[in-house]
Amino acid sequence: MKSIFLSAVVALLIAASASHTAAQWHTELNYGSAFTTDRFHEFLPSAGFWNWQYQVRKEVNDRYEVGGSVAWSYFEHDFGRITRTGEAIAVTANTVHYTNILAFQFVNQLNLTDPGEAVPFLRLGIGAAHQSQQENVGLFSLGNSGWQFMLNPEAGVRIALRDDLGLVLAGGYSFLPESGGLLPTSFWSLKAGLSWSKF
Repeated sequence: MKSIFLSAVVALLIAASASHTAAQWHTELNYGSAFTTDRFHEFLPSAGFWNWQYQVRKEVNDRYEVGGSVAWSYFEHDFGRITRTGEAIAVTANTVHYTNILAFQFVNQLNLTDPGEAVPFLRLGIGAAHQSQQENVGLFSLGNSGWQFMLNPEAGVRIALRDDLGLVLAGGYSFLPESGGLLPTSFWSLKAGLSWSKF
């Protein structure tokens, strides 16, 4: 499954690069902060401030764009010194939880107005992510890593700075279901970035 999905993403990005001269394409780079929810919040209560995403989308018409994205998110929380009690012993140690998420998604974007100074949009990313959830307890490290399905709906606005360059502001929600010992992962995100167009 992993090799098939990665091959599809690579093929999409190669096709995007090769077709830049045939139609209008939109490239976007954004950075954001993220806020964990539900069981993922219990594992990582702190907000995440390392969230990057790179997108390439083809303009099918004035209202619809399709493409792909690669994203990386990092979360960490230091619980300090925690005492854990077992059947025969009690252990006190510094405890830190962290995770890395590398996501590959197909992206569909619906622009709610015709091109202009400010264009609101709805966006849906569907794909897979490789995640490594780790728990460091003193000198010991426990954790799981593997692939998960990922769903990422977003809403935002593109504000024109000039004809081929825009400022993107967006908010969204990411969900990765439980898989292979990995906790179900969910978080809200706020992001800002630049979007530039090319024929």
